[in-house]
Parts: sequence; structure tokens; C-alpha cells
Amino acid sequence: MIELKKEKIEITEGDKFDPVSNIASVKDVIDGEIKKSDDKKLTKNGYLIDSNVDTKKAGGYKVKIIAYDVNGNKTEKEYAVTVKEKPEEPKPSQNQTQQQSPQTNYTPPTTSQNQGSTKPTTNNKPSNNQQTQTCVANGRWRSTGNSGVAFYTIEEADAWAEANIDWDKYCYSVITVHDICGNQGWSISFTAYDD
Repeated sequence: MIELKKEKIEITEGDKFDPVSNIASVKDVIDGEIKKSDDKKLTKNGYLIDSNVDTKKAGGYKVKIIAYDVNGNKTEKEYAVTVKEKPEEPKPSQNQTQQQSPQTNYTPPTTSQNQGSTKPTTNNKPSNNQQTQTCVANGRWRSTGNSGVAFYTIEEADAWAEANIDWDKYCYSVITVHDICGNQGWSISFTAYDD
């Protein structure tokens, strides 16, 4: 009689697997305990294991136990083994990546400070609250208009356009843009009157 601990076993790719570990006992009523054998030609007094489990490849497999008593009487039992795919290790999130890389603090200009300027102010000393920040704006924008500059206020954008665009040749519009942290800003997109 072959007794199993479980009828089905689940393991993960890369796990170690010993088919004997799921066998509770192999016994004969008269002969008593039957021992495992590695002799593939065995026909009496022992048991063999036939297993095709590949722990490196996800899928369903079978393990067969074939037991013989001292008289050569044969009995078999099977159990199923499912090898699950190994979960992928999580990739570091954008927030974790940004926290690991050194960046300077960026203070966006206001209308009263650096009117029309996009130059960031930097501070090489880490601030006390920098540890809790998930994104530190560094003056980089995901996109800008064809002017190539961006501002945190519409007033700054208009002031830059009035100072830099030749009104005889071009018209302009203020468009919405975002910095790397998702903060909203504005940029200038201009076109020639002939276009």
C-alpha cells in the first residue's frame, strides 16, 4: 500500500524538489515496509519513482510510485506536481530611482522673482524635508513649445514672448506643459504669419 502526504503539490520555478518527500509510507500487509530502490529493472521487494518534474520550467507534471512486494506483486500510485512561474522581481519605481540619484532642489520663479527667467535656484545642502519628497523638480520639462522655454506662470510666459518675438513676422500662443514631477507650467509656441 502506497500512502501519500498530498495528492497535489505546488512549487515555484527554481525550488528544490524531492519526489520522495511526498511519500508517507510504502508497505505491504505481509512483508511490512518496502524500501526505495534505484534499480530501474526492479521487479521484487522495493519501489521505484518515475518523475518528469522539471523545476526550471513552469507546468504540470506527474510523479509515479511503482512498488513490488517480495513476490513481485505490483502496485502504483501517482500525484500531480505544478511548477508555478517565478514572480518577476519588482523594478525600482521612478520615485525610488529619483530618490537614489542626487538632485538639486528647484524653486520655480514667481512673478516677483526673476520675471521671465527660467534659471533654477539651486541649493547643494539637503533640506530637512528632502527625505520625504518623492519627486524633486530639477528644472526639466517633459515638453516645451517651439520656443524651448517653460515658465511656472502665464505672466512670465507672456513677458518672455513680448521681449523675444518679432511681432512683424510671428504670432504666438501660450500652451500648457508639465515638468518631470507633473507640475503644470506654460510655454510659448509661435508661428510665422505666412505659415
